[in-house]
Amino acid sequence: MSILKTEAVVLKTQDFRETSKILSVYTKKFGRVQLMAKGVRSSKSKFGAVLDSLNYLNLVYYFKETRELQLLSNAEFVRPFSNIRSDLSRFATASSLAEIIYRTQLVGEANGRLFAALVAALEGIDRSPAFSNYFRAFLIRFLEISGFKPRLRRCSVCGQEPVGRRVYFDIARGAFHCEKCAVSRNGYRFSVAALKRLQALRDSFWSDLSKIEVPPQIAVEIDQFLLYYLRYHFDGLTTIHAVDFLKKVTN
Repeated sequence: MSILKTEAVVLKTQDFRETSKILSVYTKKFGRVQLMAKGVRSSKSKFGAVLDSLNYLNLVYYFKETRELQLLSNAEFVRPFSNIRSDLSRFATASSLAEIIYRTQLVGEANGRLFAALVAALEGIDRSPAFSNYFRAFLIRFLEISGFKPRLRRCSVCGQEPVGRRVYFDIARGAFHCEKCAVSRNGYRFSVAALKRLQALRDSFWSDLSKIEVPPQIAVEIDQFLLYYLRYHFDGLTTIHAVDFLKKVTN
């Protein structure tokens, strides 16, 4: 048995028996981990709200290779994301990211880039008035890290930056045809205005995402495209419950 220490984000919690919880966390060093937190729902527990979903923590746990549930030893806040907890739209947005990680990442497979992207996105969702930009930027980076990076700069046929009103995306290849080259007009139709905003979200530093203005109609188009693209490449994400809840909250 080993004692392991790592940073982690709590993705999901489940009550277990009278006083315990099962936690699914995404860790910096060890990927997704399932933890048993014994006695944490007792009135005498030292943890309180530390183990709530979406908290960013330092964890210590006992690891044994032959068991699926590892045993939590200690947990302390790195950052509690208090604005996410107090705002339903922010909470639903952040929960969407947690659900995507939970349903796509295998237990024990670490990905430092993905962990860093998750934390950066949660920080932006917590503090920024334009918090939806961080949701979009995370989806773009998640697709890139997963090997499905969409090519957004130039037409895959003529190599030119798009002009006119729209492009036609080949979702399977992750590339688009401009209006001039898309003779059959097949593919996912996407406006050039939305494409340029998507480029800005992809190319900006996390700290600059709040400065990008995305008009409401363009925001709808970008969100529909990213979710369609994500669901095409990940069969398990046909339905993302937190995204469906987010739509109810914001409509």
